[in-house]
Amino acid sequence: MPFLPPEISDYILDYLHDDTRSLAACSLTCRDWVPTARYHLFASVTLHSARLCAAFANLVQRSPLIAPYVRELNVSKLSKHAESDSLLVERTLRTILTRLEQTHTLSVSLLNAQSIAIMQSSLTRNPSVTELHLQFCEFATFGDVIDLLSAFPELESLALRGVSWGDASLGHHAPRATSFPKLRKLRLGRDVDTSTLLDFVLCGSHHRSITELAACCTSEDGAAAVGALIENIGPSLRHLELEWCPSRLDVDAIFLPRALSPRPRSALESVSLRCVIPQDCSIPWVNAFLFDLESARIKQIAVEIRLLGDLDALNWEEFQKMLSEARFGGLEKVLVKVNLWSGVPLDKQEVKDILRKKLLNLEARGILHLA
Repeated sequence: MPFLPPEISDYILDYLHDDTRSLAACSLTCRDWVPTARYHLFASVTLHSARLCAAFANLVQRSPLIAPYVRELNVSKLSKHAESDSLLVERTLRTILTRLEQTHTLSVSLLNAQSIAIMQSSLTRNPSVTELHLQFCEFATFGDVIDLLSAFPELESLALRGVSWGDASLGHHAPRATSFPKLRKLRLGRDVDTSTLLDFVLCGSHHRSITELAACCTSEDGAAAVGALIENIGPSLRHLELEWCPSRLDVDAIFLPRALSPRPRSALESVSLRCVIPQDCSIPWVNAFLFDLESARIKQIAVEIRLLGDLDALNWEEFQKMLSEARFGGLEKVLVKVNLWSGVPLDKQEVKDILRKKLLNLEARGILHLA
């Protein structure tokens, strides 16, 4: 059989990264292909049933060399398992989590308080996880949230969406709060008690390492909490993604809360503003934010719009005029992304054509990007 250099075979196998059937066949064909095939086959593992938990636990027990290949673990929907499977899930999760010593990303979604408790009982301090995603999870107490986060001392990136807790107190979990990780990236989506979480972060001075922040604000209280965090992070903040979408949209205009106004002399390098344009409503808050923005390092500004109403709800003339000022002379990219909702009498190309005509100066500078 002709000899194929390992660099070439690895290159070919890399093209099959999402073709599990072919990768499995390759691993059975040639012993030299096994490491690369496993690298792609087990890079991301999803467990969404007691049966899958048991099967994967059995696999890593019988073939311990597989565990180091798992870089991302997704645990989802275990709340739907039968009561009789609870012990099985608890036992198998403990087996799995104690063996995945190279996993850097953990995603947990659609778990109720009981399933969260089962998972937490299986966790010890895990130094390998640096990125954690929690979506639509229910905790019994806020202290349980802190307890979970403290299990990952090297955690750098945290994303929360739809995370709730019954009791906002720390309770007996307070001592663990001292081991809270030093986050670099924090993403706060919808349906999170931002005030409680950020109050804890600020009171414990856990914000000092944050350089990237993404936050969705739907209330004045949430905006105040996010604003306080931005102010306390200060010039360490390099990248900001902000969505202001108040729960009440039956108004004529959506204004910028004072708490979210940019701080003077910031060191921001990129800003992304996300907004909804409802029917018969203007959104002056976007331009108001840019009016107050001062950063000598700003390189990129992005605006992402969910369009239900009139595209002219944002004053594009004012938008372009501000971004043409000397303070934005270092801009390298202005991205405008418009997501069309059903009922809007425009298509994607028509929207792009309209925006190009309204933003001719930015287009001429070669920095305008439309999506």
